[in-house]
Amino acid sequence: TETHVTKHLQPPRHSARAGRVSLWVGSTTPGPTDAAGASAAFNGPTSCLAINQTVYITDFDNHKLRLASHADDSVTTFAGSGVSGAADGVGTAAQFNFPYDIELP
Repeated sequence: TETHVTKHLQPPRHSARAGRVSLWVGSTTPGPTDAAGASAAFNGPTSCLAINQTVYITDFDNHKLRLASHADDSVTTFAGSGVSGAADGVGTAAQFNFPYDIELP
């Protein structure tokens, strides 16, 4: 079953909740919604890359790269128009074709 959410695993140093997995951001209903916490929606989040307090998430079926912030649990679209394609551009002018993975250059 697809859940369309991003989950958070408590690291071992947080001994009271070590190993606990919980919903972080995203609704169980698929969609492209930028919002905070469970009000945000993804459609097939497949990969993520954490840099400091920001997590970059590939949103496969929405053809987008999204950002989730640990500071306020917000989700925003970083790049991708939401339409499948291969156009270079900045922000929503860029296009992806089912982005699957993300890594540092």
